[in-house]
Amino acid sequence: MYDLVVDGVNGFLARRPGLQRSMRRQPLAGLVDGTTTVFLLPMYPCKLDLSIYLETTPVSSNEYVFYADTGTVMFYTAPTVQPVADYTAIGLTTAQIVLYLWAGFDLMEALWSRQYALSSSDTAYAMASPSDSHIYICQGPASVGATPTDPVVGTQTFSTSRIQRAWLERCAEFAYLDSMVSEAALSDVNIRERVGGVSISTDHRSANILRARDAMWREVIASMYAALDEQYPDGKHYGGAVGQLHTDYYATHWNWQSNNGILAPTELKLQ
Repeated sequence: MYDLVVDGVNGFLARRPGLQRSMRRQPLAGLVDGTTTVFLLPMYPCKLDLSIYLETTPVSSNEYVFYADTGTVMFYTAPTVQPVADYTAIGLTTAQIVLYLWAGFDLMEALWSRQYALSSSDTAYAMASPSDSHIYICQGPASVGATPTDPVVGTQTFSTSRIQRAWLERCAEFAYLDSMVSEAALSDVNIRERVGGVSISTDHRSANILRARDAMWREVIASMYAALDEQYPDGKHYGGAVGQLHTDYYATHWNWQSNNGILAPTELKLQ
């Protein structure tokens, strides 16, 4: 099943490569005195892809505890040489990205409710919270303790469909940009300075974020249509009050109208 904490965070970062910065052989901050065990990365928050070296010797991940959101490394044995690290710094903490994914999930369900649920376990349904270590998208409604299932979408499941995953990730990105718009509107201060005859202004920031959000909204809607097409490859989702004559939806729900010529002429009766 699709896990917001793992799959969702990776998908969010993949769509925003500017939030990531690869760091190589960066010295960790801390006293190298054979006693100090707590060290800090120079940039954080970061992803979990941490590799630590003592000079050129790799350090096993079993020899320390790593806290990605704070950039803290706690060694079980104090190092006697300067530790250095390879890692990827990111612009948002994992917890923040999960909150945007949570909001994106709510937006996805609001636009097209399929009664999906979020579970903290993939073996027995338990209502998830944003702070859980795993948050799985499953078919709902589900009773507590029932076995959650990966939602079926057309001929695939949600977790295996790139189209469905991309729609959720665009919804999360829209939630991210929408929050930036609100924060900019409340906190931004316009400053105009004149340096050497050139006027410098910051008053376009809010407008630029708003344009980015509006562009992402168009992507959200386009992705929703692609998700609909995948779930209903036979075109049933195009059915309305009166479906088109060539659709299965019409044949199932409206073909009776042509039998008595109520709305459709007899010659248009489907065979």
